[in-house]
Amino acid sequence: MEPDQQRGPFDRASLSLTEGMQASGMTLDDLWLRYVAAGGRELYWELSDQVLGLMAVPPSEHDLIAHALNGYFNAHGDGEPVRYCR
Repeated sequence: MEPDQQRGPFDRASLSLTEGMQASGMTLDDLWLRYVAAGGRELYWELSDQVLGLMAVPPSEHDLIAHALNGYFNAHGDGEPVRYCR
């Protein structure tokens, strides 16, 4: 299978963290668990504010949140629609 065919319904990694969270339908609790499992260290309320766009997200934390969201999308056959910083 070609790389472009593995992406699922999203054309490319184009969603922001906020858009990815909305598109996933995950609860913040679910995202928190995935984020911590990926090595995230931000507090729960910081993660919430970052995903809502109320707080700046350091690039390394952005990529961990994106990884957690993309892991969810991958598990559901939807590729990796949330963009990374790096």
